[in-house]
Amino acid sequence: MLQELAPKDPDALAVQFTRYDDLTDEQRAAVEAIGRKGYVVVREQKRPVVGHGLLRPTQAALAVQDRIPFVFNTNHFTTASKKIGVRPKVGDPHPERTEERYCLYDEPHRDYGYTEAYVAKLARECATEAGFRALLRTAPRDKVTGGWVGSPPLHATPPWRRSAPSAAQEPPDMDTMRSA
Repeated sequence: MLQELAPKDPDALAVQFTRYDDLTDEQRAAVEAIGRKGYVVVREQKRPVVGHGLLRPTQAALAVQDRIPFVFNTNHFTTASKKIGVRPKVGDPHPERTEERYCLYDEPHRDYGYTEAYVAKLARECATEAGFRALLRTAPRDKVTGGWVGSPPLHATPPWRRSAPSAAQEPPDMDTMRSA
């Protein structure tokens, strides 16, 4: 007995019966080699899996970092997701309202899964220093050396080591503010 796929209806099961006498010598030898036990050959089917292909934030951040020349961690990932708006804020009464191309809500676990498309988007946007700065509002760090690429962010240098701000950057004097 051999199972065949039914071309008309994918849910239908076609079974083909063949008489032993109608088999070729080669087919008879194969049947006899199987023996009298009887075998059923099963073809594995793809079954739907909830969350298949979705990444957790840590996995997604590592996947982005692998594709760009800079350090990209979960803090960067969180900042980017807030700026791009792929999911609602924490505590939102409708956590399922996500940007479905990039993020899906998992109700039983009450968390989010991120798609490969979102990882690719973040990698594209953060691949250059300018893109990294524009999206994340901070300077990138080189993956190999760990040093800042370009000028470091203001918070990275202690105030006593910062160069004096130019006149355009200086805050107004308190005297000027009082007289105004």
